[in-house]
This record gives sequence, structure tokens and C-alpha cells, in this order.
Amino acid sequence: MLGELNSERFQDKAPAQVHATLLEEGTYLCSTRTMYRILADNEQVRERRAQARHPVYARPELIATAPNQVWSWDITKLKTFEKFVCLNLYVMLDIFSRYVVGWMVAEKDNATLAERFLRETIKTHSVDPSKLTSHSDRGASMRALTVAQLLAQLNVTQSFSRPRVSNDNPFSESQFKTTKYDCDFPEKFGGIDDALKFCREYFPGYNHEHHHSGITYLTPATVHFGRVEEVLATRDATLMAAYEQHPERFSKPPRSPRPPSVVYINAPRTGETGGPEKPVGEQRALQGARPRRRPERRRSDQQRVRSRSGGATLKSSGRCLTLVDTYRTKVGLPCTNGTRCRQLCTDCETSIPATSISSRMHDANPRSQSAGWSINWKWPLVALTAPPHWPVAFAHVLDSSETRADIPFDPTTDNSRGY
Repeated sequence: MLGELNSERFQDKAPAQVHATLLEEGTYLCSTRTMYRILADNEQVRERRAQARHPVYARPELIATAPNQVWSWDITKLKTFEKFVCLNLYVMLDIFSRYVVGWMVAEKDNATLAERFLRETIKTHSVDPSKLTSHSDRGASMRALTVAQLLAQLNVTQSFSRPRVSNDNPFSESQFKTTKYDCDFPEKFGGIDDALKFCREYFPGYNHEHHHSGITYLTPATVHFGRVEEVLATRDATLMAAYEQHPERFSKPPRSPRPPSVVYINAPRTGETGGPEKPVGEQRALQGARPRRRPERRRSDQQRVRSRSGGATLKSSGRCLTLVDTYRTKVGLPCTNGTRCRQLCTDCETSIPATSISSRMHDANPRSQSAGWSINWKWPLVALTAPPHWPVAFAHVLDSSETRADIPFDPTTDNSRGY
């Protein structure tokens, strides 16, 4: 069979073609699958064209415990009024303090300008190159030979992001968004002089006036130049003065939050390295996660009704059912307890608009029990035994010992929110 497949007339044909040709000639040697099996045993089955083999890129893991240890830099485009013409903004950022250590605006994006930008930035700050790591993505300018030679000459460690993984360079990406979402950032620039004018005004304000959320709303300059304890002491003194005047406003003596002492790019996973594991608080601060919610307590029927009514509270007192709508403070009758509400009672039969309760009620439990009242929730608020031909905007209340009280909805007098 192998000789037939390697014959001159079948050597360039697929097994399915060979099988069909032999059947038409009245010959059956084996099935198509057997032909493939024989060819595979003899290592004669492979892709006709060379397939791309993507290398496995290492996951960058960088750590900074002080300023001038890890710098992250990137290049972003600035639109101009000329079509298809953009300016290039080079920004170098210290990931520990979020301080912009250097920036440059150029008309081109090339290796020569990138080398000049790195050389001038390192020279300006007089840092020890042997303790510095330069991190960037895999752009053409970042991977250029001249840039690599410069960093090797200065003994600066070079680090790259993985291809198409923006999370490997999060600090530069976040800083670009902060810049472009600024109120004074123009949609387009008139030219390089216009861009230089904006950057000369923006970056000093970013470093010395902008309170960064990643460093507990300290300014980048405060962290970069070691004035954290001084500023935090002032904050703590202000909080303690407020605590001494009004201690009932605080659950405990207040204290200003501290910035993270360790900053990572891709923090090591647990068990992968022998390094110290970060405290949980710092992990959540670095990841920008929200505080964990407390476990929900067991709720009463009244609390369930409140949550399903979109902010409205149903209170039962004797035979009256009081509805307090927290969204409509300007509508309703004044209640005896000081709140503005409308009372629904089988004695007074006061009209109450059903639309004061949110239309999300249709997702609620079809039955709720509260202090002897039997209430049936439907779209948007319909009680038990409601006639199907009635409008949807009305309310019914049933007492287990009395007859039904029908209270229709009057659209001429109600000024509540629409559905």
C-alpha cells in the first residue's frame, strides 16, 4: 500500500483522491483512514506549508520598593488638524511614585529619538543605572538595537511586555488615560508648538497637584521626594481635631490610609517564588479592587419589601399601611413622624399612586407577609384577586379578616415618575 501511495501518479495526491481513483479502476486496497495511518507510521503526513510557531514569552515580574527602581515608558499619539498626521508623546513614569520623570513631544517615532529621550532622562535625575529597570512594550522604538545598546552601555536592565498583553504595562497605559481625559486636553493640536505648550503646563500640575488614587491620594511628587510622613502627619492631625470635636461621627479614632510600600508589575503568584508575600491590604490596593462587602445579614420581611420596592419602605401599624417613597420627597402628604408620605388604610381609603414604587417590582417575590397584611406583588404593583381588565397602575390591600379595598389609580392627580 505504501508503494502505491508513493508511486509516480499518486505521490502528489491526497489519500482520499487515491482511494476514489482506485475504486473507479475496480481496485480496493484499504480505507482512506488506513492510508493515513500507514503514511503516519512512516512519517509522511505533515502540513504542506510551514506553520508559524509562536515563542513563549516570559511573564514580566517587576517589584519596586522605592523611587527610581523601575521606570515604565511608552509612546502615545496626539491628533492634529492635519489628516493622517499625529504627534508622538514620549512619557517616562516611575511606577512606585507615579512621578513623570521625563516627557518629550516629537513628530516622529523612531529609535534615534527614543535613545535620546532615555539618555537625557537618566542624566537629568542622576540615578544609579545599575539599580534601574526600564520597562516598556514591544514597539519598534523600544526594541531597536540603538536603544538596547544604550541601556547595555549604561548597565540598565531592560524589560518588555508580552505581545498583545496591555496589562504588562499598566502604569503607562493608566497615565495616558489620565492625560487624555483631562478637562484641558484638546481634541486636536494645532502643531508641535501647541502640544509643547500643553505638556509644559500639564505635567508639572500632574506631578505636584494631582492627588493620585493609587498612592492614597498623595501627589506623585510627595511620594517621589520622600515627604509622605510629613503630609500624612498633617492629615492625621486634621482628622483627630475633627474627632475630638465630634466623636459621635466616627466609629473609632480616624487615621489616614498609607500608600503601598511595595508596587508590582505582575506580582509573583503564590508558591512560584520564595519572595515575601504581600499583605492582603496592599494586594487589593495595587489591584485597585473595591473593599469586600460584609456578609448580608438575615433580613426581615419588611427589609425584603424595602429592597424590592426600589427604595420605598412599607410599614405596617394596626390596620394602616404607610408607604414612604425615598425618591419622591416633594410629593405626598406630611406624616406624623416628620417624613413625607402617603397613607393607605382601609378606613380612610386615601388614594396612593402605585407608580411611586419602582417598576423593578415585577422581579420581586410574588407574595410577601408583613404584620398580618397579605400583599401580592405584580407588574408594577397589583394585589391579590385583581381584575384582569383593570389598569396596571393601582394598589390593593387585603386584610385576612376583612373584605378587599380597591383603590384605583388617578392619572390626573398623580405626578410620580413614569415607568
